[in-house]
Amino acid sequence: MADTVAKVITIFDASRGDCLGHGSSGIVLADNTDIVVKTASRFDIHPPGYPEEEQYSLRCIKEESAVFDILAKPKNWHPNIILGFLHTPDYIFMERAHEDLSDHLDILHADVRPPNILLSREGHVKLCDFDNNTCSFGQHIQAANVPYYQQLEDGSFGIAGATSEQGAIGCCTYFISTGTEPQDRSQTTSQIPVFGAIIRKCWDGEYQSVRELADDMFAGMNDKKSNICQIAENQASLMSVAHYEKKVAECREYLSLNGLNPTSANLQFPQHGP
Repeated sequence: MADTVAKVITIFDASRGDCLGHGSSGIVLADNTDIVVKTASRFDIHPPGYPEEEQYSLRCIKEESAVFDILAKPKNWHPNIILGFLHTPDYIFMERAHEDLSDHLDILHADVRPPNILLSREGHVKLCDFDNNTCSFGQHIQAANVPYYQQLEDGSFGIAGATSEQGAIGCCTYFISTGTEPQDRSQTTSQIPVFGAIIRKCWDGEYQSVRELADDMFAGMNDKKSNICQIAENQASLMSVAHYEKKVAECREYLSLNGLNPTSANLQFPQHGP
């Protein structure tokens, strides 16, 4: 007998939300050219295990919303973190980036890899996907992807901290420099210009902090690469208050069009905008 296929569905009409991607924590739909909606996975049939997956997905949405609320605090917000507009218990509205590719916070992403590093139309880097992997310094990493995070002999991924994140950043830098993902951390990096030695130090856990790693990256760039340093130091441009409020209004209109109560949505960033 053929395997049962479960179709992912949401309450959104397909014409109002083209699917951009789907993972264990939910599905991402395109609202328009500037906004995406992340919502929990739902299925039109329920073979064994799928009700549990739906509940897991709903929990991930709730947890990621809580992380966005933390990041919304003025002391935590950063222009290279994907910007959220509002959320309900089931949905998160965020700015839309257009391509795939943190020491002052008390939280770690713990899933740093190319699919979670986005590029805006202006070329600004945006870190996204703050779901159940996100944790505090010193906590156990719940799940991760090898080789971005090292799997220990007992099957766990160890403790979240500067060592775990620099290893993942090293893998991302390898990917950016070579166009291929590293199979493991035993691969040679000496042939990679500018960043080869830094990648090796990341994999060996030599940096005491991610800030120290960032400083080494900037210091390692020669004069020919100085324009890269300038772009990185400038970071991403801030969205104006008026433009931000316009996007929030569009999110509320989207909810209304789909039969949801737009007044139940919570702003993720202060009313005065980022």
